[in-house]
Amino acid sequence: MRIRTICCICAIALLGIILGRSCYATTIDPRMWEQLLLSADFVGIVECEVAGGIVAKYRVIDSWKGQPQKGDIISIRTAVNYWEPQFPMSLCGERSIVTAYKEQPQSRIMSTTPGGGVPLWWRSIPAEYKLPLFEGEIWLSDKTKDFFDSPHHNLDSFKEAAMELFEMDPEEREKLLLRILCDKYLFHLKGHWDKSFKTSQTDPDLALLKIKIEKAKSVEDIIGILLAIPRQEGPGGYRIDSILQQGGGKITLEILEKRMAENSALNLREQKYTLDAIRERLKLSTRRGEERPTEAQQPSEEKLSELRLTLDKGASESNYRFSEAFSKLTVYDPEYVLDYLLAWQRPDNKWQTTDQGYVMGSYFAWKCGEDRKKHLQALTEAKDDYIRVAAATYLTFEDDELGRGYLRKLMGLEGDPGVWAALNLVRRGEKAAMPRALEVFNTVKEGGMDGAFHRNLQKRLKVLLSNSCRVTGIPMPDIKLGSVFEAGRWRNLSPQEAQEKNLMWWSEHKDALIISDPWLAELAKQKVD
Repeated sequence: MRIRTICCICAIALLGIILGRSCYATTIDPRMWEQLLLSADFVGIVECEVAGGIVAKYRVIDSWKGQPQKGDIISIRTAVNYWEPQFPMSLCGERSIVTAYKEQPQSRIMSTTPGGGVPLWWRSIPAEYKLPLFEGEIWLSDKTKDFFDSPHHNLDSFKEAAMELFEMDPEEREKLLLRILCDKYLFHLKGHWDKSFKTSQTDPDLALLKIKIEKAKSVEDIIGILLAIPRQEGPGGYRIDSILQQGGGKITLEILEKRMAENSALNLREQKYTLDAIRERLKLSTRRGEERPTEAQQPSEEKLSELRLTLDKGASESNYRFSEAFSKLTVYDPEYVLDYLLAWQRPDNKWQTTDQGYVMGSYFAWKCGEDRKKHLQALTEAKDDYIRVAAATYLTFEDDELGRGYLRKLMGLEGDPGVWAALNLVRRGEKAAMPRALEVFNTVKEGGMDGAFHRNLQKRLKVLLSNSCRVTGIPMPDIKLGSVFEAGRWRNLSPQEAQEKNLMWWSEHKDALIISDPWLAELAKQKVD
């Protein structure tokens, strides 16, 4: 069993994703393959019909479980991760097995490390199904051998095992899940996220315990065995709770409710949490509750003065209220933020500040509270190139031709800001900007968060090309992100070689290609890039 360490962004509060104060990436404890299959609302093989980043549309090729049937078109949202993929993409024609959920399943959060904000996440494209973080999707090809870390290494064998799971008696399924999770959390036969985990049981005790659980004839017998195990303090102390919360079904729920009613002194840590977790997983209740709408309230003049002073200090770890100042002033005193952004320049060469202008410029352009057209037009003269392009991009939502005019000028900027401007022109049907946009494939920025924006631009253009080529019926360019396979190995192309390669494709197909961005109309309504 391969143990996967997974990072994600926790609850994305608006202030947390701007700058200054970080959000938090998290390590999660991944589900076993049997859990994914049994808990998902839809399981089957799909083919990408409309390419997209984060959200894409798929045609159902083979339905194993759930309402969607063969031939149906469904939209699926893939969970994002600051440490990448920030913009997970699917391209037309790609096939995969998915275990998708109607509601985003909660992940078991294990640890946190700091992350940051991604403006692409401000898009609000509806999706019928969601994939859990870094789980629930296996891309299919002739070489696919790994099916959710299961012991099955070909599609037919895996499908047969899946159908056997779905056809099992409910109590047999519940016993199976409890035993599988005992193997994971008690006996480590199927891996555990924490290699330092130590059980309080001796090896002979574990061997005897495993035999007892394997011979248990009912769910009630297994529950009795688990509750009789002495609890261990520390991280390992939650192992019984994990088994019950993730594997317990209706029978487990009834047994625990009865035992707790009969014996209020039952020593099961966080009893209510365990019961609520089972009920939520079974869709009998929810712990999440309804989101309370926040009322917009005009800050007092005294408060605005305080926020202005905070903004003037700039973004830093010590200025922990910068995000609040930036976001509130953007809405209630945008002219003051405009002056700040016009003069702003990247303070250092650290990776954390690589795309800070992109984030700040995009947020201001998205949430500017008044005189939007006037302020965005003024912001195209900012010192920072990313801020200038953000202003021009969002200006197109207020005045399309005016915004495009600035984008045409700004696509001459060096590096990624110029490519970003060109991309937004191409999305709007301006083929003349395609050669500049294609330059994003000239270079490879592997690893390192300072290259995340560049890689996201590459993905965005690949999505656009995928949809355009599908509509037109012409082949996708042979884009290997700056590499070519020669003499039995991959070789990085020089920027000049890569550009020549891509321009040859463009020269051959530019007259026939119909630019198609099926997401642009919805994003224009939302006024978000």
